[in-house]
This record gives sequence, C-alpha cells and structure tokens, in this order.
Amino acid sequence: MSPDLRLPLLFATSLLAAGCGDGSQPAGPDAAVIDATGSYERVMPGYDTEAACRAANSDALVNCVEQISLCANGRVAWLFTDIVFDGTWAARGDEIDVVMSSFEDGDGSFVFERRADSSLFSAEVYGDRAFTVATGDGLCP
Repeated sequence: MSPDLRLPLLFATSLLAAGCGDGSQPAGPDAAVIDATGSYERVMPGYDTEAACRAANSDALVNCVEQISLCANGRVAWLFTDIVFDGTWAARGDEIDVVMSSFEDGDGSFVFERRADSSLFSAEVYGDRAFTVATGDGLCP
C-alpha cells in the first residue's frame, strides 16, 4: 500500500472503531449518546395554536407550523414560513449544532439543546417555544 494512503486509512479505521456499538452505552464517562435524527415542529411564535395562526393569516403562503428535520445523513432541512432552508447538523453531548448553508443574512449557526422530553430548544432562535417531535412526515429525502 502506498504511504500516501496509510494515514487516511488509519484515520478511517479509528473512526469506525470509535463509533461502533449499539448506541446504548456512552462512548466515554462524560459522553451522552443521543439519536436526534427525526423531525421536530412548533407553531409559529406569536400564536398559541395552529388554528389561531391560520385564522389570523388567511394567506395560503403563510405556514403556521415551523419544522426542522435532522436527517440521518447529517443534513438538516428547516421549513421557515414558506421557505425550506438546508444545512448540516451534528450532535455534541446533549447539544445539537446546526449550520444553515442557505441563510443569506446573518449567522446561520445555531445550538439546540435536546431536552428530557426529546424536544429541541435554542435561545439563539426567536420565540420561547421548543420544537417538539413531529408526528407527520419530515423534510428528509
């Protein structure tokens, strides 16, 4: 084997060895194993229910339910009003780092906290309501 290929192969083998297991045990004494893959939703901030939002916004383009889907391949899709933004995500302990590549204005990086009820919350995202586990289809392919 070429010396140029040994280091990448060694690195890939190390990653595989570190990541193997059934996910039931933490990888280290302080590590938390979470599987956040799935879809989460919340009613648009400013409204208590989807019905109240729809009554106030008869425009068909207003989506009263925001949805964020964390796909198994590390991609994220975020339905915000009537636009689906895309990016990437990674779990880090009980936090989830989301980087939106298609945000045009400002910083597209957010840290979400995975709560005990499996909802996602970020103080960096407007509104005081968490995204709860969605019951319908997500935005992942």
